Amino acid sequence: FFLTRASHSASQRSIRKMRVTRVFLFIALVAGLIRSVHGVECNIARAIELFPCQADDGKELTADQQKECCNGIYKTQIELPGAGGTYSRTETDSDKLWADSGCFCVEAITDQDKDFFNTVLKEAKNCAASYGAKSFVKCTATAENGLDACDTAVFGACPGTLPTNGFVGKTQAQIKAEVEARPAKTPPAPPPISIPPTATAKKVQIDLRLKDATGFLGDTKAAKDKREELESNLAKALCNCPSPTFKVKIVSVSKGSTIVKAEVVKEGGSLDANELTSINTQTSAGLGSSNYGNMNTYGNISATVPAPAPAGQAPAPIREPKTIALPSNLNSPPAKLPDAVTGIPRIGLDGSEYDGGFNITNTDYLTSVAGQMLPGVVMAVLLVVIMILMLVVYIVATLCGLTFCKCCNGAYKPRRFSKKDLKINKLVCLVFCAVTAAGAFAVFAETPPLLGYTKDLTGAMADTISELTKNVTKIADAMDAAASDPLLKIGDVSSTTTSMKDAMKSVDKTVQDAQDQIEEYVDMSGLYVTIAAGVMFGITFIVFALGFIGFWRLLIFFTIILSIMMVVGWIVWGLLSLLTVFVDDLCWAMNDYLRDRYNSDLSELIPCMDPNVAVKTMNVAREQVATGIAAVNDQLEEYAGSNPYLKYLCYNYAKVPLTDLCVNPTIYHELGYSRFVCEAENKKKLGSIADKKKWNSWDATVNDLMMFPDAFCPYPTDFYSVPLGNFSTGLRPLRCPFKGYDDAAMTQVNEFAMGQCYTMKQLPSDVFDAKAATARLAQTVLDVVPMIESLLQCELVSTAFSRMVGPCDGMASAL
Repeated sequence: FFLTRASHSASQRSIRKMRVTRVFLFIALVAGLIRSVHGVECNIARAIELFPCQADDGKELTADQQKECCNGIYKTQIELPGAGGTYSRTETDSDKLWADSGCFCVEAITDQDKDFFNTVLKEAKNCAASYGAKSFVKCTATAENGLDACDTAVFGACPGTLPTNGFVGKTQAQIKAEVEARPAKTPPAPPPISIPPTATAKKVQIDLRLKDATGFLGDTKAAKDKREELESNLAKALCNCPSPTFKVKIVSVSKGSTIVKAEVVKEGGSLDANELTSINTQTSAGLGSSNYGNMNTYGNISATVPAPAPAGQAPAPIREPKTIALPSNLNSPPAKLPDAVTGIPRIGLDGSEYDGGFNITNTDYLTSVAGQMLPGVVMAVLLVVIMILMLVVYIVATLCGLTFCKCCNGAYKPRRFSKKDLKINKLVCLVFCAVTAAGAFAVFAETPPLLGYTKDLTGAMADTISELTKNVTKIADAMDAAASDPLLKIGDVSSTTTSMKDAMKSVDKTVQDAQDQIEEYVDMSGLYVTIAAGVMFGITFIVFALGFIGFWRLLIFFTIILSIMMVVGWIVWGLLSLLTVFVDDLCWAMNDYLRDRYNSDLSELIPCMDPNVAVKTMNVAREQVATGIAAVNDQLEEYAGSNPYLKYLCYNYAKVPLTDLCVNPTIYHELGYSRFVCEAENKKKLGSIADKKKWNSWDATVNDLMMFPDAFCPYPTDFYSVPLGNFSTGLRPLRCPFKGYDDAAMTQVNEFAMGQCYTMKQLPSDVFDAKAATARLAQTVLDVVPMIESLLQCELVSTAFSRMVGPCDGMASAL
């Protein structure tokens, strides 16, 4: 069910109806063999022999090109149709070349590309005398049809009756049929592949394209016999010998223009450098130069083999199909909070015990957290009650002594202490002083880490927002850049992207300012806490010193202060218990979210896009990318379909049924997209069969949803090996040196140049460059697709929690 050549061809045929290039509306003006009055016309048959005279942009002709150019001007007879539908260079008028027919004198033709025709004349002047007399070339440098490079002292004069302009009068169907019927010109070959003498390989993948051969599909005996015969013939052709030292095994056969994927293996060993060289040599020649294997019986055939890995690099990994290993607890019920870190039961103010999760909207959870401060509050209340009772007793005793009996005055009357009592008192003061010192030094020690973890926590949040801002900016910039190309523009992209960037900049500034304020408050709080701990320790030490020295009256005053501090201390202890438990629960909740975000309590507080909608959105985006690549491949097929060196753009996404992706072994088991889709399906988030049938990606033929996991180039075969971003380099051999249009808007076709390129199965240079620019812009959009999908999958939240869990745990420990 993966995307094959058949599905590619089907989609391209439908796209072709909508995106027929203008070039074919003008191709009718290109070729044509209308006979003139004297039997000669300037047409594509004569013009194509001058093709070697045109160098690529910024380059000079090579020695071989100069030789071909001179032959095309002076010697190489043109191919004309003869009897029986064949073409020959010996037909009548085959010796009447462009140069001596007066075609340089036809203004309507030369005006289309004067630079080229001047270049041809310059090359004609430089050709050696062995090619013929220069007067063979007829041209003029005067009048409206003159060419600057026409040296009348060297070249012959134009004929009295000019030949007919053959670049007119043909319909699209006529010109296409005529050019296809003509003998195919061999386009420039790509640079040869160099194989090191020490190179070896366990196996080599071969891709065959058999345009005129059928009968390989199916399980019939005839189909099996054809496949076995092809394996044998292919092995002989690849080694160019009757007895190959290796074997060929057909891996798969696709429909359409039959595409066969095969593997070349050597039993008991590896293919050596000579064998690899032979395989590459024969496939580069389309298997047509082999003296063995009878590959010509399969009709129009082309073959490709993956290029060897660069020196020092390992070859591409062999991906083994596996099933996706989903978490075992994916469908587990929501987790419950562990015991409170303080050891105090999770009991609410009403006495009930809480056994749920981290749900801050749940009143029972909030009361259970509030219950953590009960011990501290109870102790503080008891101390306050005791202090009030002591004050009441003192007041009552004083009033009683003043009004009734002086004996009442003894309630708090000091008694004489023995030396033993004094020692015990001093020891108690020392113990309390030591305990207070330990507490104060614990505050001194833990405050800096606590402040640090708090800053790290807020910093992680701010960094996540900054990263989001950068990603949104990249997405917006990519969309803006792509929108500059009319083929990629969809609606008013500029206003949308400007709003996106402005909104994110505002959010980022707000968060960064908030972080600065939080850090300022944290530093201030840390200072106050440190001062408070120091003051408490100082007062405790003063009390101990006063008791040790014996200043008892002053000691009583400081004891009252310490009593108040003790009340405040218990209240703070209760609040600290509450805060510690809450922070620890938050850390646990973050880890729980990372474990299973579908069942996490935080997923209700931080709702992400519904998985159903997210998968739909991702599928639409991925399918659009695949459709766009198919459209470009369609253009390549139209211009250069019979070019033996043609390579198509690689499809970035495969097409796999949902069941196959999530249940059966595939090579896509490690992809984040696959895991997200299959987790959603496992959680029943994608809906029932009835719901799935409403999706755009539902395929009735397989009765399943089609998913689009990332493909691994080349895909689906090695014919589709050019990455989208490498259009200008990977498809360079398809670039014709002629411009197909006379204006930048590409509305005025240059019939002469377009005919040259179309005959050579190449894209005109301006068309190629425009497509290359479009491909580069499309690649920028493709590069941000993972960012868009990460937002859809709520990976931003997961990333933030991953960064925050460490500081959060440290903060809880410090508390």
